[in-house]
Amino acid sequence: MADDDLTLLDRWCGGDKTAGNDLFTRHFASVYRFFEHKTDHEIDDLVQETFLQCVRSRASFKRRSTCRTYLFAIARHVLFGCWGQH
Repeated sequence: MADDDLTLLDRWCGGDKTAGNDLFTRHFASVYRFFEHKTDHEIDDLVQETFLQCVRSRASFKRRSTCRTYLFAIARHVLFGCWGQH
């Protein structure tokens, strides 16, 4: 049985690169699509920044939502930051 997203996030933050790869693979396509038609910036960089911020801000994640919801909230902030640079 596959690990849930929160377990993968915890393991990734604990240094398990395989868990990080699993979480990234599970959500890459949907996060990429989120950015795809909203900006002309390099989408791969925005996706990478989203996952990086996911790990960096993990301590503030209250777990009142799914990991996917948390990830997309971060993606939204990354997008707003990108738009703010123009």
